[in-house]
Amino acid sequence: MKNEKFIPYWQKQQKKGRWRYILTRGMLLYGGIYMLFWSFYLVTVVASVNYDEVTATQISNFILTNTVVNLVLAIAFGWLLGALLWKTKEKRYARIKPKENRITSPWQAGFPNAKNAPGAPRKNGGAK
Repeated sequence: MKNEKFIPYWQKQQKKGRWRYILTRGMLLYGGIYMLFWSFYLVTVVASVNYDEVTATQISNFILTNTVVNLVLAIAFGWLLGALLWKTKEKRYARIKPKENRITSPWQAGFPNAKNAPGAPRKNGGAK
């Protein structure tokens, strides 16, 4: 995405909030993709089982166990990826946002020692 399109897009995402972004982009989108991938894998494994040697209870236990484990992994993976994406996009936004919104000096940021900061305006014409 080009910077001109990224800035309004990211400002809109910021207004929605970090946790909503992590939930929708990370947990639902990427966690959902992870679950779909492993569900497909699970179906192929179960389809390739020799049913003469395995009981239906063993197969259902296998499916249930793998589904629960993969659901937990999908949630963790989605949350981690969503948080990582948020942090990465915040850094990108900070790097490219318009210069008029940037803090260029310590006294603009409201630091407690701003009056003693280098380059800070002095009351007596600049001399200490």
